[in-house]
Amino acid sequence: MIREWLMLHRAQGFSLRTKKTALMKHNGEVSETLRFLKKKGLSTDEASDKHVIQEIKKLGGWIITFPDDDYPPLLREISDPPLCIFGIGERSALSRPAIAFVGTRRATQYGFNACAKLIRELSPARPVIVSGMASGIDTRAHIAALENSLQTIAVLGTGLNVIYPRENRNLFQRITEHGAVISECDPDTKPEPFRFPIRNRIISGISEGLVIVEAREKSGTLITMRLALEQNREVFAVPGRLFDQASASTNRAIQRGEAKPVSRGADILEELIAFDILGKSDTVVPESAPGLLGLLEENARSIDELEALSGLPRSQVLMEITMLEMDGRIEKNGANQFRKRE
Repeated sequence: MIREWLMLHRAQGFSLRTKKTALMKHNGEVSETLRFLKKKGLSTDEASDKHVIQEIKKLGGWIITFPDDDYPPLLREISDPPLCIFGIGERSALSRPAIAFVGTRRATQYGFNACAKLIRELSPARPVIVSGMASGIDTRAHIAALENSLQTIAVLGTGLNVIYPRENRNLFQRITEHGAVISECDPDTKPEPFRFPIRNRIISGISEGLVIVEAREKSGTLITMRLALEQNREVFAVPGRLFDQASASTNRAIQRGEAKPVSRGADILEELIAFDILGKSDTVVPESAPGLLGLLEENARSIDELEALSGLPRSQVLMEITMLEMDGRIEKNGANQFRKRE
């Protein structure tokens, strides 16, 4: 089965969007889809497909195909999903709620500090942190995730055999030990400028929300933002200083209403709670959380009500409610209120 999906994934002559449309037309049957598209001019190379499988095995990696149970469900919904994902590391990381962090390669110290602060403040909710392992903000996002014992996923614009930039060789190894490195490209694919904007749809596609830390004029980060908006993801941006060119595009995105301004992890968490996207984890519920649980004994309540009744800071309410939800002790109803599970 993997061979057929790999064949369709790598075949030349049709876009991924067209391949997905053909799959849907044939009820997801890959064999029927291959036969149909070959009649239309699809070009395949079985020897090359076999070589790719062998290279992935040499790396100790794995291949996730479109129908696999652990294929990222959000990614499956985009218009042009990769039909195969090549990866090294913890395959299960792709099945957990994730938040993407992206930004300029020429980051300022302000950007580095903001990125690290937000990820540190998000860490109690245990999200997977996604980025592209590029220089600058991407690298800082992965490192911040590792510093806070979070899983992290690097989405490459190269093959798994090609570490780019080279100075991230050690980071690459650390990510495979505490998350995953993935790519849709053949293992030996070299870095080419056009590949990075294409891979950005995967960064946003596997994530629940996208955080833009710094983006200059005409930044490639804006491509990721546009893709995220098209994919109906939540988009956040760190406001920058007025005269700082590193934040020119983030400030404009906020001004236009394309991204929501954030200065705390709680800003992100509050929005994601509202859309009910955080999953369960083994997070330890803090001792103070049962106080909030007591407020939900008889009535469902909103975040605003819990904040007022508990007297706790909003950020603490958000963190503790999230942990109670992930622990399975409470649930959210259709009115964005929380109630105790029976």
